[in-house]
Parts: sequence; C-alpha cells; structure tokens
Amino acid sequence: MKISEYLDELQGWDDEVRERYLRPLLAVLSGVTRRTLVEHQRQWLASYDEADYKAFKQSLDEKFIECLRLEISPFGVIVREQLGLKPLTLGTDILIETIEVIEVTKGE
Repeated sequence: MKISEYLDELQGWDDEVRERYLRPLLAVLSGVTRRTLVEHQRQWLASYDEADYKAFKQSLDEKFIECLRLEISPFGVIVREQLGLKPLTLGTDILIETIEVIEVTKGE
C-alpha cells in the first residue's frame, strides 16, 4: 500500500484492517512519529474516564495522518535523514506481507 493510499483511506478502517496495515507502516516511520503517537494515546486516555473507542480511533487516525504528512514533508525528509532513515514520499510502497512481528522477552 502506498503512502498516498494511507492518507486517503486510513480513517474508518475496522480493527482487523487497522492492525494489518498500520503495523507495517509503524515499522517504517521514525521514532519521533512513534513517540508522538504513543504520547497522543496517553493524553487521550488520561483525559477521558470512559473514552468512546470510536472517537479514540478517529482521533488516533487524525494524528497518524498528521504525522505521516510531516514525515513526507521537506522537514520530515531532513529529520529522517538525520536519523539515518530513507525518505518517504506519497509513492513509497509499504509492503504488508514482508513485516514480521518478533516478540522479545526480557533477558533474551
């Protein structure tokens, strides 16, 4: 899936589709973006006692899109370069099938 497709289609995915497509995307995003997304989640959960899951997903999708747009911007290219990462563009293809999730336990 291309970055441009993520920007166009991300909002409204069900949980299974989100898991399938966002996990590989997270693997190629910078640590800055991953930390931003985690902090957004923490702030959301701290602000709402009984958070509406649908509203939470919508808010997180909006933050994903904001971060993704920053990653492909000229500023994002510079940040990624400084972090030793290849630049992302609207045409960058995220390969869904090639991402493996490896769980590591403490002490290994």
